[in-house]
Amino acid sequence: MQDEPRSGGPEQISLQIPCRYSYLRIVRQAVADLCAQTCVSEFKAAQLEMAVDEICAELIEKLRQRAGGDGAQPLLVILRRESGGIVSEVYYSGQKVEFPALSADAAKSTEDAAALGSYVVHRFVEKVEHVRDPERGWCVRIRKAL
Repeated sequence: MQDEPRSGGPEQISLQIPCRYSYLRIVRQAVADLCAQTCVSEFKAAQLEMAVDEICAELIEKLRQRAGGDGAQPLLVILRRESGGIVSEVYYSGQKVEFPALSADAAKSTEDAAALGSYVVHRFVEKVEHVRDPERGWCVRIRKAL
């Protein structure tokens, strides 16, 4: 039996995860659950799940490299339902990690896995922002329309 979608105000899920790949499955499950509760199509839910996964994976890669492995600070992932869409925010500390928008041709010709991940993020969501929060550090914010 599937739960009925909730209509009262935005729903939010907050996760603080260690900077390790093994925790990405928890993030993917949280995205899938929020999408299911919001009655997002399976196609759009899969796109959002892949975009959030690519952001987190790239951050984990870069932050672990910079910290020399296990010294990387955790990620804070906030997922919330807003009118007409779902917003994902991934907060991290340290230097900014770039997520450039690439053309399809540039993505095809690169051997950089990070560039391909960035292409997926920009292709699968309607809005990508990278902002600095004075309290939480850098934030990669994406929005997927319903």
